[in-house]
Amino acid sequence: MPTAIAAGDPDRNGAHVYTGVRFGRNRARAQINRPRKLMTKRNLDGKTFRSLANTPNGDVGAETLFHYHQSGNIVSAEYSGGAIVTGHLLAVIDGDGRLDMRYHHLNDQGELMVGRCVSIPEAMPDGRLRYHETWQWLTGDQSSGQSTIEEVAVQNAG
Repeated sequence: MPTAIAAGDPDRNGAHVYTGVRFGRNRARAQINRPRKLMTKRNLDGKTFRSLANTPNGDVGAETLFHYHQSGNIVSAEYSGGAIVTGHLLAVIDGDGRLDMRYHHLNDQGELMVGRCVSIPEAMPDGRLRYHETWQWLTGDQSSGQSTIEEVAVQNAG
């Protein structure tokens, strides 16, 4: 179960916390270390995604845009639009492009929401990415849901 220890501080058992979630000693060290070289075809740096679908208990909608950054195996993004005033996510990407993330945002109801998500990539025929996500709130009713986000096509000037 998640704990409320400050990020990076060891708990009494020596485990570390990363974005508000307690992990065992070895996994925590691997994620707290500086970005490492990762053998992956995916690079999300500079990509923008839009939500295609979400379960009714989610806050993200079609107006929400995600702006991604990547350094090694560490992925982050800022997001806003629709019911989201502002939000951030932090993830670790594996060699298959799968994201293990934690996120937080402020919604238009003034609620600070926190959750976790696993995102599975799908390469689309035109080269863009689509992510199929399974998520759970860590605040509020702690319900879970599924969503899909898709890379926004780059418009060529001309």
